[in-house]
Amino acid sequence: MPEPVYISAADSYALRGWVWRRPCVSSSHPGPVVIINTATSVRCRYYMPFADYLYQQGWDVVTYDYRGIGDSRHHSLRKLKADWIDWGQHDFEGVLRYVARRFPGELRYRPRKETCNDN
Repeated sequence: MPEPVYISAADSYALRGWVWRRPCVSSSHPGPVVIINTATSVRCRYYMPFADYLYQQGWDVVTYDYRGIGDSRHHSLRKLKADWIDWGQHDFEGVLRYVARRFPGELRYRPRKETCNDN
């Protein structure tokens, strides 16, 4: 069952999200964690079935609404001075920091290998 959470963006904007956390995680053998970044203007609740599936497969999962979207919308969008760059620079950065604190040893970054065929 997911747990509702508040996450502070890098610029302190309060974001609302959900966490699926396995109850018994050994600190010496941390498991994987997935952060689901939503599509533009899509509420994180849309991804709950996918997050549930990942959790059932043994992953911890974090998903959240970007500022101004869904449960992270505090005021009228007309008053919101933010755009998609803020979502990446501030919101996602805050979520990365939250995950690093809440899931020590679990956050791993694996860059995607780019290949180029010059043939």
